[in-house]
Formats: sequence, structure tokens, C-alpha cells
Amino acid sequence: MSVEVVMDIIDYLTDHYGTLPEVTSAVDSYGVWCVPMVNPDGVDAVFTFDQDWRKNTLDNDGSGTRTAGDGVD
Repeated sequence: MSVEVVMDIIDYLTDHYGTLPEVTSAVDSYGVWCVPMVNPDGVDAVFTFDQDWRKNTLDNDGSGTRTAGDGVD
């Protein structure tokens, strides 16, 4: 859900820049950084092998396979 929220914020800011004074002022006054995803390998893990995965996929033990002990939270 977090990716969709960030993308909606980007849409809101770009759609309303120049038409809503508070949006235009905020964009002009601040550095706005939108980072939709910071753990793409963890997201891939959720969709490919473990829907409860919440870490990245670093192979901590060097076994070459992903196990429950792998990853950094």
C-alpha cells in the first residue's frame, strides 16, 4: 500500500502545481523527495516465495538459498 500512497502524493502535487496556491508554495519552498520503494528485493520475495517476508534478501549464511535466517530487517 505504501507505494500507491506515494504515487498518489506525486500525482496530487503534479496535478495541482500551478493551480492550488498551497501546493505551488510547498513545492517551490521545500525539497520534495518521493521514494515509493526502498526494499524492492523484499517485495519480490513476498510475491515469489513467502507472503510474510519483511526483510531484504541478503544471503546472511552464504548458502546460496533464501532461508528464514537470511535478510536484514
